[in-house]
Amino acid sequence: MKILFGDLATQSGFAVGEHNGTPVAWTEKLAPGDHAQRFLGMALVFRRLIAEHRPDKIGIEAPYLDMTAPDAARFLYGMRGAVLLTARSLGYDVHEVEIGRIRKHFIGKHPKGQAKARTMDRCRVLKWDYANDDEADALAGWETLRGLLKASSLPVAGGLF
Repeated sequence: MKILFGDLATQSGFAVGEHNGTPVAWTEKLAPGDHAQRFLGMALVFRRLIAEHRPDKIGIEAPYLDMTAPDAARFLYGMRGAVLLTARSLGYDVHEVEIGRIRKHFIGKHPKGQAKARTMDRCRVLKWDYANDDEADALAGWETLRGLLKASSLPVAGGLF
């Protein structure tokens, strides 16, 4: 089963791979523009990625509502909408995975403010190549979705206690 996972933003990290293999990560940067132009850009990127990789399952990091940054929240929910619409038009459902669930699965408990560093550290330990924290986040999301789908997931970080 091939899984495609995206961490959506103006610079989005993506990861793809067979459930029993090593995922590959890369970054897609959207062209400047207003929200509508960027939403269209994400829809086109996602359409291309689906055609190129032919995944069996698709996942994205679920946006979170941050009322201290309402424009950012509107943007992330718009990106989500662009992906959901594009995927559905091609016959796919999209699994949305909350950031807390990704972190708990991939890095376990961690000191406040250390999530990005711990995520990149875990990717290095797994020998998963990444060029930036967006790609590391996409790899963490890919692994979490693989676990949620019960498709040969790695042990949860941090053990039981």
